[in-house]
Amino acid sequence: MHTPCNKSETRILIKQAKCDLSVRYCRKCEKSMPLDQFEPGEVRFFCKKHLREIFRWYRQGDQGKRAVNNLRVKCWTDKATFGQPTVELSCQDIRNLMTPDQISTFSRYAIVPKDPTQILSASNALLITADCRKYLVASWKVTQDTKQYQEILQLPKFKLDLNK
Repeated sequence: MHTPCNKSETRILIKQAKCDLSVRYCRKCEKSMPLDQFEPGEVRFFCKKHLREIFRWYRQGDQGKRAVNNLRVKCWTDKATFGQPTVELSCQDIRNLMTPDQISTFSRYAIVPKDPTQILSASNALLITADCRKYLVASWKVTQDTKQYQEILQLPKFKLDLNK
């Protein structure tokens, strides 16, 4: 079997594998393989062996990495809700927003923009509880009123008590 040496050859092999429904191209193995070597369902171009390696790599890591990745996913999900083109919040910015106690209970928190019309960045980020985020995002989806958004953020239940 021919091994591709550049991206254009890889694309050609993927197209050929798409045409032949009995095989699929694995990007890690760099060869076309029978479909039984791939997970059923969503079409991915990694065989079972390499897909497990990828997922194992994502699962590894300490509590801090999981916390940061969880909050980043929420930020990128909210990006579309607020109509933003991107998120300019780095992993280090997220770590700086949280205390060690908050990192250990990261699923209770979320990051939202202070001003929903501006891109989410370190200067425009606010750490709130996950329940408050649900309410805030739902309210924004309905009204898209910046003034009401700011008023909701001023409510006492949206203020985090860092002494807990």
